[in-house]
This record gives sequence, structure tokens and C-alpha cells, in this order.
Amino acid sequence: MATQSLSPNRIAQKLREHRHAVIVLAHQSARKAIKAQLRAEGLKLSQFSAKDISIRAEAWFDVHRQELIAEAENAIATWPGFERWRLPPGHEMFVKIPETEHSSSAIKGQFSND
Repeated sequence: MATQSLSPNRIAQKLREHRHAVIVLAHQSARKAIKAQLRAEGLKLSQFSAKDISIRAEAWFDVHRQELIAEAENAIATWPGFERWRLPPGHEMFVKIPETEHSSSAIKGQFSND
């Protein structure tokens, strides 16, 4: 079976779509982490405006950017529902995660389902 090659414009479009999907998924994970953190502190989400949660999530994203992006890259590469946003063959990118003081188990615990 022959593989279909993509035009340079289509490859550029797929790269933009992939990058956008990774960032959106990483931001969603940051919001989820903030909500879990607030609940863990015994606070109700209804006490916070959407804007306040977004500001906190943006700060969380800034601190944990590499981990969130790596998780989003992995999710898009492995979950069947994200196949649409995967990179074309031969254009895979790898995110290097610098050594941090955060353990992977602590990070995974922050992203449990609501």
C-alpha cells in the first residue's frame, strides 16, 4: 500500500494544528489541576469566578509548562480520539523535559479525573 505524501502547505497546516492541540490540552490540564487543588483545600469551585480559575491555571501552566506539554504530546500520540491532531509520519517531535524537583507521581496525582 502506497503512502500518501503531503504538500508542504498541508504539512505546515498539520504542524500548526498539532501545536495548537498540544497547547489547548496542556491548558485544560492546568485548569483541571487548579480545580483539584482548590477542592483538596476544601474550597468550593462556586466560590471562584471563571476568570480567577483561569488566572490561577495560567500561573500553574507557566510553572509546569514542560510537564504539561509532555503529557499533552503523549496523549495526542497515544489516544485514539486524538489521531486527527497527530503529526504526519516523519515529522514527529519530542519534548525534552529538564530535571525538575517535581516527582512524576505527584504530577499524575494532580490530573485525576473530576
